[in-house]
Amino acid sequence: MPRRGHSLLESLVVLALIATLASLLIPAVQNVRSSADRTVCMNNLRQIGLAIHTYHDAQRQLPYARLCPAPWRNGSDPLCNNLPSPNNVHRAE
Repeated sequence: MPRRGHSLLESLVVLALIATLASLLIPAVQNVRSSADRTVCMNNLRQIGLAIHTYHDAQRQLPYARLCPAPWRNGSDPLCNNLPSPNNVHRAE
């Protein structure tokens, strides 16, 4: 009479094989993620560079570097009051 089911040993072997294959696959997925993050970062830097060049072409000067208000402090950085305002800077034309 033929068997109808799987033994416990067969099930454990199949689970061990699946776990081994998954452990081989996880580092590859992490490498792909880090590569995608690196590509996104490089694209963002490229876009910032293009924006600065476009601003320079239109205004004949580089954009004013303003650090305040600090968005991570909801604009309540006490050092912001000591920095010059972009409206008070004389532009060379």
